[in-house]
Amino acid sequence: MVHLYPALVVLLGAAAALASPVLRRSLFTRFSLGRAIQFALGAWAIGWFENLSVLGKYQKGFEIAGAVVLIASGLYMLNAYYFWIPSLAI
Repeated sequence: MVHLYPALVVLLGAAAALASPVLRRSLFTRFSLGRAIQFALGAWAIGWFENLSVLGKYQKGFEIAGAVVLIASGLYMLNAYYFWIPSLAI
């Protein structure tokens, strides 16, 4: 099963309503650039942070903190399904 982004579904509907192929192409180009720029900036930021030698001695601490945040985020999302802590459930 293919999962489409909700924004892409709206974009496809808007493009189908447009009569001009130039406007359709412009719409899809802007959407794809908007998605690609986020990934490019993220990759650049990761590369920049890896080259900071000042933070090298704290790398293990950053990895542990990132792992804790990732696990906590996962448990928070699972809580919305299993309702372990009802006050946190959306």
